[in-house]
Amino acid sequence: MKYLKLGNKIIGQNQPCFIIAEAGANHNHNLNQAKELIDVASDCGADAIKFQSIKFDELYLPSFPPSEKVKSLYPAIELPEEWYKELFSHAKKRNILLLSCPTYIKAVDLLLKFGVAGFKIASPQTKANLPLLSYAAKKQKPLIISTGYCNLTDIEQALRVCQKARNNQIVLLHCTAKYPILANQANLKVMGTLAKKFKTLVGYSDHTLGFNVSLGAVALGACVLEKHFTLSRKLKGPDHFYAQEPKELKEMIKQIREVEQSFGKGKKTVLSEEKKLYSYIQTRVAAKCDIKKGQVLKWEMLDFKRMPRGFLANEWEKLLNKKVKKDIKKGEPFFLKHI
Repeated sequence: MKYLKLGNKIIGQNQPCFIIAEAGANHNHNLNQAKELIDVASDCGADAIKFQSIKFDELYLPSFPPSEKVKSLYPAIELPEEWYKELFSHAKKRNILLLSCPTYIKAVDLLLKFGVAGFKIASPQTKANLPLLSYAAKKQKPLIISTGYCNLTDIEQALRVCQKARNNQIVLLHCTAKYPILANQANLKVMGTLAKKFKTLVGYSDHTLGFNVSLGAVALGACVLEKHFTLSRKLKGPDHFYAQEPKELKEMIKQIREVEQSFGKGKKTVLSEEKKLYSYIQTRVAAKCDIKKGQVLKWEMLDFKRMPRGFLANEWEKLLNKKVKKDIKKGEPFFLKHI
């Protein structure tokens, strides 16, 4: 697939990179903070903001609870279902798409109820919850599928589920399931591997600090770029400390758009400024020594200097082995009339 439509945005080759500002759980279970994150993402120029549809009771059974450390995170990171209507409404007012990662099947229907344009599938679901992926794929909405945790066999299995649902509106996001990572762990060329093997659009979910790697991903062809952001890295919570603050997010998006402008259309052209400067670097043929009438021109008799007139240096071979019609002094330019 060369492109797909997500809401009013076109994602694909030779299109602007679709930038997802990843809010995740950085709302800290505060509705006003969640709405402020939407405002920031919109103001910074992101195409979409993404939350995480997660509920403790939907993920764990009382008989098999997680550790107390994991359990203690959920009161702050859960996305209350009663918020959805207001969040979608606020995002619409701010002219930004709202996405969320469903981590339980009911969340798929809830997101559809409020008009979600597509589904972001987080890598835990890609790796270990294919029933949820299947359920989402059957809704025939575009799927942005993260591949952290996954090897190529896992990705192939996930895509087989989508194919069975007759949904080929897919972007595979290369990423790692580690937060944060070093630049030398990003392995951006995997995007090319995924595109070649699976014939899908590809992108990158960046978990590095800073955004140099994000720029590299866009330069290497990422159709989608996802980056975590927060109102402040000083806030408490599992995802704040490595996320971008608003000024950083805005600068990243600005630089991504500048990188895209630098791509051009692949046609080699000469700038008007280059044409103007050409006269200053034009090299022509001059006599390297005094040359008498009747002499045959040899390489060692020719010199090449920047001059406003005379025989062009690039055509020097036309002079070789030609007889000179008149005397030429050292340093004089050559003309056709001389041979």
